[in-house]
Amino acid sequence: MIPTGIFIPPDDALRGVERGELVVIDIRPFSKYARSHIPRAVWLYFWDFTEHEKGMPSKPKDPMEIARILGKNGIAREDHAVIAYDKMSIGIASYTYWYLEYMGQERIYLLKGGMEEWEARGLPLERGVVKPTPKEYRPAVRENIRSTIEEVVRIARGEDRALILDVRTYEEHVGAMQTTPRPGRIPRSILAHPSIFLQAINGDREALEKILKLVGDKRSEKIVTYCATGERASLAWLVLTKIAGLINVKLYPESFYEYSSKKDLEIESGEPRTQVLL
Repeated sequence: MIPTGIFIPPDDALRGVERGELVVIDIRPFSKYARSHIPRAVWLYFWDFTEHEKGMPSKPKDPMEIARILGKNGIAREDHAVIAYDKMSIGIASYTYWYLEYMGQERIYLLKGGMEEWEARGLPLERGVVKPTPKEYRPAVRENIRSTIEEVVRIARGEDRALILDVRTYEEHVGAMQTTPRPGRIPRSILAHPSIFLQAINGDREALEKILKLVGDKRSEKIVTYCATGERASLAWLVLTKIAGLINVKLYPESFYEYSSKKDLEIESGEPRTQVLL
């Protein structure tokens, strides 16, 4: 039986692959994938979804171009997709999940326990590279899970009601560490350290309770997550939507990399004026 949550146990994933019911997408570094991967798994280079070739690693490509990339890699929107990852790539796994959701993928799972659990159970592995059979990917874009710089600017200026979460480190939030064109943070944003979301996605109930306490009575309002280039913020989006069950959460994929590159936009720095979640 195929599960209904976001995680699929390794044994269920294996049965789904053997029956042709699941497509496994491995997003780990290519060297790890080529050394050993789940049978029939296709390898996907996540950053192909972005304009990284143009020096804009946080900007998504046009949805039709993303659809072409997915189809070339043997993925159709109707496929039930399983994302294979390891402990080092959970951030990219969550970002891949968001991109697939954004494109309208019908069913998406994360491999429970990652490749570490798969290998610990002694489940079958293959070496080499799977050559995918191209498919047609017909996107059904879900714009309601994506925020834009225009929306974020309205929130920062107090013209739009929303909770905006900065999913970076304290040093980045206060401007002591620069990882983007300008240091600092988006005005009115609240710091929520990425580690708390990592704990929550790994089943830590206390961490989830802390997140819900931070959201508080704003859980029915719009929430926007951002970081430097979208990866860490996608983990927050995943936890808030798929684990906490909040329905009005958006990811700002371009994140602070784009915002801080606009020299006319106000940036805050120094000690935060609002509560933080470390």
